[in-house]
Amino acid sequence: MLMIKKNARNAAKRQRLRKEFLYVVFASPRHCVRFLLLSCLLLTFNLAAQNPQLNSARLNQAQTFERVGYFDRAAEIYKSLFESDPRNGIYYQGLKRCLMQVRRYDDLLAAIQRRLTVVDDLSSRIDIGVVYYNQNDQAGAIKHWNDLLKQYPAPGTYASVAASMKDSRAFDEALRVYQDGRKRFGQENLFALELADLYASRLEYEAAADEYLRYLAAETRQLPFVQRRLVELARGSEEAAQQIEKAVSRHLSQTSNTTDMRRLLAVILLENKEYARALAEYQTLDKLAGANNTGAEIFNFAEQVRAAGAWDYAEQAYQLILTNSSKSPYANPAMMGLAECYQQQGKHRLALEALENLISKAGTNVRNPWVLRAMLEQGDIQFTHLKDMAAAIAVYKKIYDTATEPNSKERLDAVFRLGDCHLALGEVAQAVNWYETARRLGGNRPGVGDKVKFALTRLEFYQGRFRNAKNMLEGIVAQPAKGNPEESMVNDALEMLLLIEANFADSAGALRSYAHAEFLNLKQNRRAAIDTLNDLIEKYPNAGILPQAMYHLGSLYAEEGQYPSAVATLQAVTEKHGESIVGDRALFRLAEIHADKMQDYPQAQKLFEKLLETYPNSLYLEEARRRVRSLSEKVRPM
Repeated sequence: MLMIKKNARNAAKRQRLRKEFLYVVFASPRHCVRFLLLSCLLLTFNLAAQNPQLNSARLNQAQTFERVGYFDRAAEIYKSLFESDPRNGIYYQGLKRCLMQVRRYDDLLAAIQRRLTVVDDLSSRIDIGVVYYNQNDQAGAIKHWNDLLKQYPAPGTYASVAASMKDSRAFDEALRVYQDGRKRFGQENLFALELADLYASRLEYEAAADEYLRYLAAETRQLPFVQRRLVELARGSEEAAQQIEKAVSRHLSQTSNTTDMRRLLAVILLENKEYARALAEYQTLDKLAGANNTGAEIFNFAEQVRAAGAWDYAEQAYQLILTNSSKSPYANPAMMGLAECYQQQGKHRLALEALENLISKAGTNVRNPWVLRAMLEQGDIQFTHLKDMAAAIAVYKKIYDTATEPNSKERLDAVFRLGDCHLALGEVAQAVNWYETARRLGGNRPGVGDKVKFALTRLEFYQGRFRNAKNMLEGIVAQPAKGNPEESMVNDALEMLLLIEANFADSAGALRSYAHAEFLNLKQNRRAAIDTLNDLIEKYPNAGILPQAMYHLGSLYAEEGQYPSAVATLQAVTEKHGESIVGDRALFRLAEIHADKMQDYPQAQKLFEKLLETYPNSLYLEEARRRVRSLSEKVRPM
C-alpha cells in the first residue's frame, strides 16, 4: 500500500513539472525558438548516431570514385558528408583533394570558411593560401601565409606553411620559410630533412647532402638512413655523386666523428665508381676498426666491387687481406673471392693456385667446408675452362672417395660431374653408371631424380633418339620434383622439349646434325662441331633450328679465338633472327666478346644498352645492367 502511494506521488510530480516546462517554453517566443532549435539539433545528432554505417558506406563510395578518377562525383559525396559534420577531418580532406583536382577553388574556399566557423583549424587557414596560389593570386597567397607565421609563431606553423608552399610548387618561398624558421628559433638542425628533400627536388645535391649530414650530426643513430638516402640521390647521376662527395669530404674535415663520415665518403666513392679512392677509405676504416675486426672493412669493399664486376679492384682488395690480415676470419672467403676474380679475368691457372693455397692452409681435413668448396671449384675449372678431363676426374673422384658424409651435397655434385666428365670423353657407359650412382646416393634429396633423368635425356638427344628424349622430358615437366626452385630442371627440360617439338618433323636432318654438333663439342672436338654446324646452315637454310645453330656456331668461334667470325655470325643472328629464342642471348654474347676478348669497350657498352632497350624481359637484364655500370668506368673521358 505504501509503495502504491509513493508511485502515485512520483507520477503526479512528473505531470506537474511537464506542465510547468511547457508553460515556460511557450509563454515566451524567445524560449520557444531556442527549444525548437535545440530539438532539431538533438534530432540531427541522433540521426547521425543512428546511421554510422550509412556514412561509412558513403565515405567508401567517395573514396572509390576518387581512386578511379571520378573527382566530381566523389566531391559531391564528400560535400554531403562534410556538410553533415564539418568538424570531421576525413570528410574535409577528401573534399579538398577532389575540389583541387577539378579546380573548383571557389567551392573549396567556401568549404574552408564553413569549417572555420566550427573549428579553429590552423591547417585549414593555411589551405586558404593554397587556394589563392592556385587562383593565380600568388601575392595574396604569400601575404596570407606570412600573416599566419606572424600570428602563430611556432616551428609547426613554419613546417606546415613551407610544406603547402612546396606542394603548390612555390619552391623559393618554401626554402625561405624553412630558413627563416631555423634562424627565428635558433635551431641549426631544424627542418634538416625537409630542406634536404627540397634541395634534392631542385637538383641541388650538394646542399641536400649538407642537410642530411646536419641531420646526422644531431641524430648519430640515423647513419643507415642517411647513407641510404645519399646513395639513392647519387645513383644514376654522375653529377649528383660528385656534388654529394664534395659535401661529405668537406664535413669529414670539420667533424670529430670521422668514422661515420669516412664510411659515407667510401660508399659515395663506390657509387661514383672511384674504386681506388674508395679502397683507400676502406683501408683507413679497417685500421680504425682495431685488431679484433681486422680485414672486415676491406672484405666489405671487395665484395661490393666484385658484385659490380670490377674484378681487378676486387682482386687487389682480397690480396690486401691475405697479405696483411692472414689470420683474419675473412682470409678463407678472401681466397675464394680471389679465385673467382682470377676466373672472371680468364686467369684460370692463377685461380687453381689460389684454391690450392686455401686447401693447404685449411688442411686436408675434408670435414672442413672450405676444403670441399675449393676442391669442387678446382674440378669445375679443369672441366669447364681448361677441358682437362683427367685432372677434373681426379679431383671429383677424391671428393667422392674421401667425403665423410656419403649423401652430402658436395659429394653428390662431384658424382654428377664425374658423369659429365666421362660423357665428354665419349665413355657413355661409365657416364650412365655415375648418373645412376647419383640417383642412388640422392634418393631422399628433392630434385636429384629429375637431374638424373635430364642427364640421361641428354644422352638420348645426342644419339638422335628424339622420341625417347621427348617422352622423358614430358615426364620431368609434367611432374616436377619439389625442392629448391634454383635446382629445378623444369626450365632446362622445357627448353629442350620445345626445341625437339619445333623441329621434330626434320629430325632426320637439321635436328640430328644440331644434336651431333653439341655432342662433338661436349667431347672437346670443337673443330668438328664447327664444321657440322656450317654444313647444317648450308644444307638447311630454312630450318626452324637455324637461329640456335648460328648462335652455337658463333659461340664456338669465340672459344676458338676466331673473334671476327664469331662477331659476324652472332651479328647475323641479332639482325635476321632477333625475335627468336636466342635473340637476346646472341646480343649478350656479342657484347661479351667485344668487352672481354676485343677490349672494344664503347661498342660493348652500346650492345649491352641495346639489349636493355630491345629485350626488357630478358633473363640477361641484371647482368647487362651490371656490365653497363662496369664499362662506364672504362669509357669515361679522362
